[in-house]
Amino acid sequence: MSQWIGEVRLAIRSLVKTPSFTIASVLALCLAIGANTAVYSVIYALQSFPVPVPEPDRIAFLFQENAEQRVQQGGISIDDFLDYREQLSSFESLTLAAPRPFSFEGPGEPVRVQGVMVTPEFFDTVGVHPFIGRGLTAGAGEADAARELVISHAFWRQSFAGRQDAVGETVRLDGRTHTVVGVAPEGFFFINPQTALWTALDPARGDAPRDQRAQVAFGRLGNQVDSTQATAEAVAVADRLAAEYSDTNRGWTARVLTLKENLRQGTRLVRVLFYSSISFVLLIACVNVANLLLARALTQERELAVRAALGASRAGLLRHQLTESLVLALFSGLLGVGLGAIGIDVLRTWIAPDPNVGFIAQWIRLDGWVTFHAFAVAAISGLLFGSTPALQALSKLDLGSMLKEGGRSGDDRRRRLLRAGLVAGEVTLALALLITAATLIRAFQSIYDADPGFKTDHLLTLQLVLPDTEYPDAEGRERFWHQARNRIQALPGVESVATSTVLPLTQFPGPGNARAEVEGRADGTEDRAPNVSRIVVSEGYLETMGIELRQGRSFETSDRTGGSPVAVVNETFVERFLGGKPAVGASLRLLSATDDEPGPWLRVVGVVADHASHAHSLRRPSDPALVFLPERQQAEATATMLVRTQVPPMELAMAARAAIWEVDPRLPIDPVQSLEQAVAQIDTQNTFFLRILSGLALVALVLAAVGIYGIVSYSVSQRTREIGIRAALGARPATTALWISSQAAWLTAIGLLAGSGIAWMLVRFMASQLDGIGQSKAGGPGTFFLVAGLFLFVAVASSAWPALRAARIHPMEALRDD
Repeated sequence: MSQWIGEVRLAIRSLVKTPSFTIASVLALCLAIGANTAVYSVIYALQSFPVPVPEPDRIAFLFQENAEQRVQQGGISIDDFLDYREQLSSFESLTLAAPRPFSFEGPGEPVRVQGVMVTPEFFDTVGVHPFIGRGLTAGAGEADAARELVISHAFWRQSFAGRQDAVGETVRLDGRTHTVVGVAPEGFFFINPQTALWTALDPARGDAPRDQRAQVAFGRLGNQVDSTQATAEAVAVADRLAAEYSDTNRGWTARVLTLKENLRQGTRLVRVLFYSSISFVLLIACVNVANLLLARALTQERELAVRAALGASRAGLLRHQLTESLVLALFSGLLGVGLGAIGIDVLRTWIAPDPNVGFIAQWIRLDGWVTFHAFAVAAISGLLFGSTPALQALSKLDLGSMLKEGGRSGDDRRRRLLRAGLVAGEVTLALALLITAATLIRAFQSIYDADPGFKTDHLLTLQLVLPDTEYPDAEGRERFWHQARNRIQALPGVESVATSTVLPLTQFPGPGNARAEVEGRADGTEDRAPNVSRIVVSEGYLETMGIELRQGRSFETSDRTGGSPVAVVNETFVERFLGGKPAVGASLRLLSATDDEPGPWLRVVGVVADHASHAHSLRRPSDPALVFLPERQQAEATATMLVRTQVPPMELAMAARAAIWEVDPRLPIDPVQSLEQAVAQIDTQNTFFLRILSGLALVALVLAAVGIYGIVSYSVSQRTREIGIRAALGARPATTALWISSQAAWLTAIGLLAGSGIAWMLVRFMASQLDGIGQSKAGGPGTFFLVAGLFLFVAVASSAWPALRAARIHPMEALRDD
């Protein structure tokens, strides 16, 4: 122990004697370890944040999957769920959940909240007891039973001011009377952190077709049962269902994933990219310090030789070198943890506004495990960057030459090649990371910059759902939408008003929520899939959105119930179903995904240009074939009011809300926001991810620049005599500067070649996971040349000062130093 303490003291004295080396090394390592710590805290939070249920490892999801339809971790139909529940023995209990928004009328204004319909055993399955009151009782979901409601702790405080007597209070949910029977514990959520309430669902056979897989099934596994065993049993049940119900279940199988397995599956790509990025940054920092140690080793060779002559063994000398590296690394780790804590605060600020994953912000923190990880990384880094220079120095320990008076070992060719190789290696890693980040940024930017096909500015959106108790038929719903539009249209500053069942750029209408049959043509084959997306809009929709009409006309007030059924389609529909032929005058009919009876024949009266219907995402599906139906013939309960304004949209938010309440004062209207605000909320996850990756790429670029500067600067100091002789023989300063800079250029070029290969593999991997990269062409040669050009510029800039210093060396001064 005392020997080790002595080695530490000796290492500290040695580092203090070389402040320039120590400061440079600490800065490089501190920056890398700080970035590593901050990003690792996000990774750790994503994959292991505590789920607020007892024994979370036993909670598992039952998914249905179909390889032919490329469905992974899909939902389940009610009839399939009932069959699985009867036949599976792997689960102690199995429950069904159907997340959906609700109109809530209780204390205060009517609001729109996110809720979940669950089977009554839900709370027993997750093992959670209400904070006050009780859970849902068996049979609470039956048609003639009293309707019950359990609310979240946050919603209880928000809407009921935390009153104890809230339990037993009567409220209205989607126009139906419910009784609040319990309040969930503080912090509890399941499936969706925004869930405000749970109400009972009592599934019965025949409630919906088996191919309507819109629910989520999960349960608690039995003791000593893992997901692999449960999956094997579920697959056997799926095979039996596929044989018995071939029309709806052929090709479908099952998969069971525990809660944490499912979470890790969803974050796998993010974790892989983040792990790779922080590893690259750390390796670059280690290479930097290793180069500095190699340079420093030249000045220590005489000291090492003296110690060896006095009896120190090679093992002892190696131990001293590694102890010095570990002391340097651990001190850098201490500062890196402090820098990482600042980074964690920044990351929490970035992620907190995200309504979907903002709850994870509380778990992004500098806890014991993250701190341990930081110091473990520091220790491994010390061994990594310290071993190579130490072994290199000790392998050439020549006591005779080193102890001669004035003797120098010099900077031999082998050592120069090693340092040059290390610099080329860090350029390789930095380039790969920078190209990966640039590819993702350009892919997202190309999506953001693409013309959506309509005007996104000056558009106010108000989302509403009409309760079927108050608006049971299409006629009543159509009357409400018509009156509400007229009220808003009369407001000063309003240009036009329309309604749509889908809010563009924020709600994807689905890859096919209906099937289409075109008169005179057979149903589509594999290359002409009959699935289409059905959207109900009011007259004036195209004009309000600014969507271009390519053929025919848009909807008119005469397109009402009792008139000839009509439709408008987009260009993708024409291409897929009509082979690009004119569509106006063609007839089609829709077969609902939940109804085997086809709808009436619809006459196509117009064709609109394709326009973006999905949110900004690199996982987006292909553009859907759209069929628009007139609201006056197909009025639905859920829709969004679209208000084109002449003033900033939010200036009319309160007035538009009040105008709707003049028609129905009990109707929840939420959210009310501009289209740009709605899209920005969706983009928060993309922005958060890209900020982290871009930050790591910037750190890598800075470290690479420092490494290039260090190798060129050291080369100048070691070759002072050679530079002086060149100058004495007539070499111009500009020629000398160019010669020095060319070394950095060659090292960078070698790194660029190797880094391009690694980056190409990374981009191909991302393209296989994210379709949007291939669609945007972001991973093409342009990105590679752009980043490579940036690196060459950085290399030349980093070598400029050492090169200019070399050019100013006077021959007499250089020869006097020899």
